[in-house]
Amino acid sequence: MSEQGCELSYKSDIKWMIFNDKRSEHAEFYCENGDIKPLSYVMERTGTGPDRKYTLNFNHNKKQVMSNRSKYPLEINWETGVQDLMTYQAKMRLDLMAGKKVFDYPIVDKKGKARHYKFEILGTETITLPYGNVETIKAKRVYNSDKRQALAWFAPSMDYLLVRMWKGEKGVEQFDVQLKSYEVKK
Repeated sequence: MSEQGCELSYKSDIKWMIFNDKRSEHAEFYCENGDIKPLSYVMERTGTGPDRKYTLNFNHNKKQVMSNRSKYPLEINWETGVQDLMTYQAKMRLDLMAGKKVFDYPIVDKKGKARHYKFEILGTETITLPYGNVETIKAKRVYNSDKRQALAWFAPSMDYLLVRMWKGEKGVEQFDVQLKSYEVKK
């Protein structure tokens, strides 16, 4: 398989009483021999409170990541298979298609911190979304403590697209993002 340029985007717009939050994330990456190589990542947030914009640019030849927050490359330990906060989802889709049940991704987050995102499959579940009813594979993010929880649902009928993400801390919901619509461009 040859190298192919791909993009993945996400948008949310939340309004509740006087609270307003708009977010967008966009990643450009190469799909190469069944693998994902991030090129750029942008996250923008506007609304109540301070606006934020984070950008990352990946240079695989130099094994460096540049951030809009620094004029120098980030001081991280470059790991094989490094991903950003969007491309790990594309990599997880490929791994689900390959039948994997346990996942571990080296991540550079929006603030330029290196970490690992680990997931395990919990089973299958039919869920109701604004998009409609969807048969999914449910995964749980594995943390070092029980304080935080994150669940992800992927739809095999949509090429394992991430259709819902729920995150909580100490049992209190922080967010629940659900698929409303999606578009595939060729």
